[in-house]
Amino acid sequence: MTLSILTNILISAIAGFGIVTVILSIYHLTKELISFHRGFTKWCEKRIENPFFKFQDIIEFEKWIQALRSGEYKQATNYLQTDYGYCCVGVACKVTIPEKKQKMSEDTNLLYGRGVNHQPHAPKWLRVICSCQYPSDLDTSLYDLNDIHRKSFEEIADILESTYGKLVFLHYEHPMGFLYVQVIHAFKQSKYFLKNLLLYCNRQISKIF
Repeated sequence: MTLSILTNILISAIAGFGIVTVILSIYHLTKELISFHRGFTKWCEKRIENPFFKFQDIIEFEKWIQALRSGEYKQATNYLQTDYGYCCVGVACKVTIPEKKQKMSEDTNLLYGRGVNHQPHAPKWLRVICSCQYPSDLDTSLYDLNDIHRKSFEEIADILESTYGKLVFLHYEHPMGFLYVQVIHAFKQSKYFLKNLLLYCNRQISKIF
């Protein structure tokens, strides 16, 4: 069944774009894969764990960054939320966890806890980020950036982007990044892999021609 579908798609691609176009697009993708592999190998040497398991994670991450820079949230320390405001992780919990699933303190009706582990429905990518020691001159945790080093939300957003920005870019643009996410992280949803791969290749062809 799958082979038949692939054959029909290949025939359609050749008929629609021409065999030269298809060959050039395959060459381009192969070249990108090699280029990415070299860059990704160097990137992995920094031992930065990729927290993004699916495309929705990136959308949520960027929503968090925008919230930190929006000026809408006042900054506080030691707890996810206090009467004065939020810590940087508290902002993430507020904008990424559905309101009905946010765990609130019974006494104050504020976000419960001092960290992401106190929020059962916090996204997995956020838990990964919060468990990391940042590969910067500070070499410290996200909580310490907020509570001890007293970095502003704007500064924390910059650090997060400098640390994970390239990984976000890889998900958007690079074939190897796409395959990495689809095959390694999204294996449980592998039935969507072929469809997503074909859509991705179509976008790459559109960029070239």
